[in-house]
Amino acid sequence: MRRRRHVPSPATPVHLTSETPWSVSEWGIVAALVALTAIVFGQLVTHQLLFGDDVLLRTTSWWQPLTTLFRKLGGGHFAVNLALHAASSVVLFIALRKLTGATGRSAFVAAIFAVHPMHVETVARLAEQQQLLATLFALLAILAYAQRRMLFVATAFAASLLCDQTYVALPLLLLLLDWWPLDRLREERDLKPRLFEKLPLLALSIAGAVVAVMNGWSAPPLANALASYTRFLGRFIAPTDLAMPYPPQTIASSSVFGAAILLLLISFAVISVRRSLPWLATGWFWFVIALTGAQTFADRYSYFSYIGLAIIVAWAGAMLPRTIAAIAGAIVIIACAATAFQQTTYWQNNDTLYSHTIAVTPPNADAEYALGASLRASDPERAVEHLQRAFEIAAVAMRGDRNAQPAWLAQAYADIATAFFSQGEKAPSGAERTNLLQGAIGASRRALAVDANIAEAKTLIPRAEKLLAADPHSARDSHINAGRLLTRQGRFADAIAEFRKAVAADPHSVDSHICLALGLLQANQKEEARTELAAAKTIDGAAANDVLTKLLQLPPGPANFDTFTAEIR
Repeated sequence: MRRRRHVPSPATPVHLTSETPWSVSEWGIVAALVALTAIVFGQLVTHQLLFGDDVLLRTTSWWQPLTTLFRKLGGGHFAVNLALHAASSVVLFIALRKLTGATGRSAFVAAIFAVHPMHVETVARLAEQQQLLATLFALLAILAYAQRRMLFVATAFAASLLCDQTYVALPLLLLLLDWWPLDRLREERDLKPRLFEKLPLLALSIAGAVVAVMNGWSAPPLANALASYTRFLGRFIAPTDLAMPYPPQTIASSSVFGAAILLLLISFAVISVRRSLPWLATGWFWFVIALTGAQTFADRYSYFSYIGLAIIVAWAGAMLPRTIAAIAGAIVIIACAATAFQQTTYWQNNDTLYSHTIAVTPPNADAEYALGASLRASDPERAVEHLQRAFEIAAVAMRGDRNAQPAWLAQAYADIATAFFSQGEKAPSGAERTNLLQGAIGASRRALAVDANIAEAKTLIPRAEKLLAADPHSARDSHINAGRLLTRQGRFADAIAEFRKAVAADPHSVDSHICLALGLLQANQKEEARTELAAAKTIDGAAANDVLTKLLQLPPGPANFDTFTAEIR
């Protein structure tokens, strides 16, 4: 077999042995990483659970005792997230130092991992706790691989997959590390033993992929995947207008083509300089492989993939004069930390997060729904406003694509019904209360039309109907509306019966007496009609004149009531 010529590069690592002592500065870097993480994310311990995350507290998991311990120590729900993220940052530094022997560059990569603004979602959301655990175990597997402890590699990888199946491609990343910095692929014949040693890991990957598919994972459309790569590249450089969730976007064919060309050009360029700049290939393909399978564009998918881009920046920066590289690196880290700190403040509660998301994204039905649903109990009026806005945005999308019906549509109807009911329950008797309770019934029925299994809607309808029946004003209005409908149908006897019920429900209602009088006139029962008109005038003459004028659509005038009564013969 022909031997390929291996060209050494300045980036070839100085391999450290397990006995290499740590200097004070290296221990200082570890302390600085922990302190930096605490400064940026420490505010999380005072934050509230996000909409839907409270369900996670009732979910059984093998790491739940750890979470419970931190909460008992007073750290709140997010102390575990904070500790796991800090631990991953430290392990990443140790692993890169072990792999490359470059302490400063390894510290820079770990610092970017610790405070990049795109990583705020992963740390600030309780739902991402399993990904944090999976990441920590994946990094421990990489550290063990640097030390050639394959049993520990397999154990840590298996633990990572048990937490979450995000890192099923870890064996491919280890193969990249064989290329650089471990320099174990000098000859073509080196590839076979490197693959052979990873067979147990590949078996674990296959098992993890099967579990992921069984749990509902599916490959994203190619167009979305290609466009997402370019968006992740852009946000690594300029992490602005970060949000959760992002609205779905229509991707133009030209954008997909441009993204594909860009990714291919970068990949070809990286491959062409793989001998002289081997770290460039490892960093780039780390980014590409780690993002494979991301189902949509979301900040959390950058958590592990950005390590590759940070490696490229760190080793490219090392080509600059030492002082300039150190100053530039410090500026980048400080800028990331400041931006991440500000971004973390938006995750204080549902209101701050989703309000910020709505402000920095295009029309966003998912964010409007999430905010409305989270406010339905604490602020029903605002909840209705945002839920209705969610319906409007979703309706526009569904007109263009019938398959664009959001998964939350039925629940949103149930939520708006709950908000209407909450307002109606507290409102005083009158038309407003009636309208709110009837709105709750109508929204509940629409929810059940979309999904017949919405339990909230099923239970709310009889509760609202009971309140309507117990409220004399509500009952009065219901009977008046029913009587008017029967009148239009020519069923005068039935209409009179409904109007009599309206009078019985609210004897002091001018509307009830006048409606009954007009119904009696249509049935030619003039004497009783005069009696009802007289009763209405006795209750409130001015109101009786206004009601009759409106019902008969007469020109406004203070004598309409008396004139009409006098004309009854």
